[in-house]
Amino acid sequence: MATTTQHIEAVLNKLRSELGLGESPAGSNKNKIVTWYNKNVDPIGPGAWCEMTVTWAMWTAGAKSLKKGRAYTVWACQDAQKGYAGSTWHYGTKGMKAGDAVYYDWDRRKGNVAYVDHVGIVEKINGDGTFYVLEGNTSDKLLRKKRDSTYVVGYARPAWHKLSGEAAPPSSPSTPPSTSALLKVDGQLGPKTIAKWQKIMGTPVDGVISTPKSDLVLAVQRKLKATVDHRLVVDGIGIFQNGKRYETIGAIQRYLKSPVDKIWDVPVSEGVKALQRRLNTGRF
Repeated sequence: MATTTQHIEAVLNKLRSELGLGESPAGSNKNKIVTWYNKNVDPIGPGAWCEMTVTWAMWTAGAKSLKKGRAYTVWACQDAQKGYAGSTWHYGTKGMKAGDAVYYDWDRRKGNVAYVDHVGIVEKINGDGTFYVLEGNTSDKLLRKKRDSTYVVGYARPAWHKLSGEAAPPSSPSTPPSTSALLKVDGQLGPKTIAKWQKIMGTPVDGVISTPKSDLVLAVQRKLKATVDHRLVVDGIGIFQNGKRYETIGAIQRYLKSPVDKIWDVPVSEGVKALQRRLNTGRF
């Protein structure tokens, strides 16, 4: 039986075998990995293929049992947070190892999993705060990149030991953000703000507004429907700080008696500041 290290190397070798793979035609999001994904996982057509690449490498290298077939990075992170097939989620880069799937947010929005937009599999840790990672859909190619922690939200660790029959490594999953200290009123809907909001609303605390449905959003919508907008739809659909309009954000703005435009601006929102000030009183 192969060891854990050998299983990880099998996945890395699968990626190494396709280094330089691009798109045909250029800019089309079409290549052999996308074709494979559509045939073997989900017929979604061409699209961003970084998470497809992780799925392809793991499934075709014998690690299918450790990962759901995903093309959307946010859902893949949430799988790890929920412990799918024994996987674990870790914020930041501390403790990261070869074989981990590392997730980035190019807009650096305070480590919020809801905003991850790229992923690769770690090949080597360099010991100086940098690491090598193999990534699909990087400049429209599958490339080896040298990265540091600048844009990293966190990493997912598959339960590699399940393939080898080896003992499980010591468990050290990332702990949810602290909810005891006062929030910094910075106008950014990061994991600490979300975690404190979750605690106050009595929902599970993980610092993440889950998609496609969130317990926190459901709880918030129920309160808003009973207080400021009886027409508000209670559907658990995300409240995001992305500059887009959401009816629930408009209801929150009315509830907090702040200007109503149904938008939380990025990177700093006066509406989020109002929310943070309210949460710092221990209530919503």
